Amino acid sequence: MDLIKIFYFRSEDLNAEDYTKDIPSIQALLNRTGLSVQEILSGNQSLGAMFEAEGYLSFPSHRQPAPGEDKYYRGGYITEIHGSRNGGQVDAIQTEFPKSIRRNEVNGEQIRNDFIKALARVIAQFHELYYTF
Repeated sequence: MDLIKIFYFRSEDLNAEDYTKDIPSIQALLNRTGLSVQEILSGNQSLGAMFEAEGYLSFPSHRQPAPGEDKYYRGGYITEIHGSRNGGQVDAIQTEFPKSIRRNEVNGEQIRNDFIKALARVIAQFHELYYTF
């Protein structure tokens, strides 16, 4: 199964567990919650853990906190410009979904609708946990 990838840091920094070289696009979330980078990125209540609880392999997550040899790209221009790394309270998280979901087919089965429902549950859970005051 392909992985869902969630972008916060460069792959080499994740593999080295070095979160000091860059300010993440979720800096406001880190400041507000007082949680560590590790807890937000790969803890039991991380976005990746929530995707995995829905049955979709993901990283970073508690199962796979770093990409290792898997392909992983740094978050894009949008997260760099519009996230809270430069101040403000609006966080930005970029995700990349496998081709199988985008193409809506795995072994001939339609999977996109199930994924969309799971994605909505994950977003709602993450929002409730970290953005409801």
